[in-house]
Amino acid sequence: MELVLVGLSHKTCSVETREAFSISPERRRLLLKAMLSGGLAAEELVWVSTCNRVDLYAVGKKKDCETALIGFLSDPSLYDANKPGGGHLYSKTGKEAMEHLLNVACGLDSMALGENEILGQLKDSYYGAKSAGVTGRLTNSLFQRAIGVGKHVRANTKISQGGRSVAFVAVQYAGRIFGDLANAGVLLLGAGEMAEAAASAFTEKKAGITVINRTHAKGRELAAKFAAQCLPWESLEESLAGADVVLVSTSSPDPVITKDLMKKIMELRHGNPIFLVDISVPRNIQPEAGNLSNVYLYNIDDLQRIVAENLAQLSGEIQKARMIIDAKGAEIWGKFSQDSLVEPAGFAGPMVIGTRGSRLALAQTDIICGLIRNEGVAIEQKIIKTSGDMFPDDSAEKLIGTDGKGLFVKEIERDLLDGGIKLAMHSLKDLPGELAEGLVIAAYLKREDPRDAIVTRSGCKLADLPPGARIATGSLRRRFQIAKLKPDAVFAPMRGNMDTRLAKLDRGDCDALVVAYAALKRLGLEKRITQIFTADEIVPAPGQGVIVVEAGASDLQTLRLTRRLDHSRTRICAECERLFLAALGGGCATPLGAYAEITEEGLLFRVFWSAPDGRKRLNLETYVDCSMMSESIAGLAAKIQQLV
Repeated sequence: MELVLVGLSHKTCSVETREAFSISPERRRLLLKAMLSGGLAAEELVWVSTCNRVDLYAVGKKKDCETALIGFLSDPSLYDANKPGGGHLYSKTGKEAMEHLLNVACGLDSMALGENEILGQLKDSYYGAKSAGVTGRLTNSLFQRAIGVGKHVRANTKISQGGRSVAFVAVQYAGRIFGDLANAGVLLLGAGEMAEAAASAFTEKKAGITVINRTHAKGRELAAKFAAQCLPWESLEESLAGADVVLVSTSSPDPVITKDLMKKIMELRHGNPIFLVDISVPRNIQPEAGNLSNVYLYNIDDLQRIVAENLAQLSGEIQKARMIIDAKGAEIWGKFSQDSLVEPAGFAGPMVIGTRGSRLALAQTDIICGLIRNEGVAIEQKIIKTSGDMFPDDSAEKLIGTDGKGLFVKEIERDLLDGGIKLAMHSLKDLPGELAEGLVIAAYLKREDPRDAIVTRSGCKLADLPPGARIATGSLRRRFQIAKLKPDAVFAPMRGNMDTRLAKLDRGDCDALVVAYAALKRLGLEKRITQIFTADEIVPAPGQGVIVVEAGASDLQTLRLTRRLDHSRTRICAECERLFLAALGGGCATPLGAYAEITEEGLLFRVFWSAPDGRKRLNLETYVDCSMMSESIAGLAAKIQQLV
């Protein structure tokens, strides 16, 4: 897996082309859809879309990912076929992509050298991707460090004096055109960061400022900071008629000032000249408006002359900034390379992984062993008997220890802590909310289908079973949700490994058996399935379908190896489910379902909760902000506790 960057910027194309490729909400949805479906060949993704650039950072197999990202930005069904992006795109991988990110964060790749806004835009882009659940270990580390380097460069050089922002340069440009701005009436359309930077610069020039924004409250808030006037959006025509300089910076996808509007305004102005500066991308002033007599329209690309002057004045500060970037970049890349490096010779003898002895546990452990052997490391298995294996006929409630450990965990964790094994394989759903002190989940393998399935003796579906049919399950979560789908069913407890359960079904101990689809698939028993339930019908258990590797928190060599097995999107979803399990104090015997799924709309989280006696039950569906997962889950758990 490698860091891959594909993008375009003010250095490779005009504003007309850049606006055609800006990431709108609809394109963001399509970008996420392409990633989640495998169309981008990427495991992690961050998109950066500003007035001067569209950059897509991804983690994936270099050639496949690079080709897919270029394909996305060249797709005529998504972008105007008359403005192909292919000729304007750049692509970088590995260290070169990281260095590009650092230069962007420090403002060295900006039109306005050293601008401050890009750091906020980069942070917003990163947290937007993180909120959607599509970042991972590499992108999290690199973007957090890049933002830190951007702050360090600004604190230790005078690079920000190059223009401070695109808005600041736009005000400089307006001064060149208009002259003394102290006598000018300035109209600002917009109330975001760029508009605020422009207001600050115009205030320094002692210009009279009027702010208009679609959200009047936000416009009023900006105006109050600079003792400016704020008018409602309905006053736009009147304000344009009285303004000398208009600076436009809104997030509207369409022009807010058209040629027809300006034709009307110029009649009201009796032909007096007006200076319009549009720093929005997509552009918010229709380009044809600049063809009208005495209408002087400038866009973000027209600022290049002042940018070049500022660049010449700050050559020494640029050199200082580059020295910092080189030093910090080497440190960041060295740390990443070290974390990613696996030296098979560093392991004395084969690693030992602990596992239960059931056919399913061994099949799942074989998956891990295969992945580790692919890294050139020898590994062997050690079978450990757990409470669940030694007392197969006892109920889950009886077998939960006083320390809260689950049926299939405690003995394996004890051996891991004692050094008898280096790794432990678990089905994540068997793990309690909290691990033993000194242990961590070192890797989440890519999730198998987490849904529940039913196997019936007659081969019919759940709805077709006769009244009073005996359905075997040892899970209260499954029992309570199936009862809602088939109220006339009779439930019988059943434990034991999969082969034992299926044998009991076949000899008539029950009419149907409900188990995890993933377990049947991993055992090659998919043909036995008569029905798979949707996640809406039966919410899966937290972590269902996920195999995890547990290791010692201080065993850095082993952690470095297992990190290569980790699937970032599975980790995000599983951690969300486990946070919820811990927040409600759940364990193996708790009738609780929790299933997180990354969709193009965000992280969708489904919940089922029931009291142990089944009298109170709750189903809930919501979206979770991945960048504030702990807070979001704590709030959700508190809400559920209030409801029940």
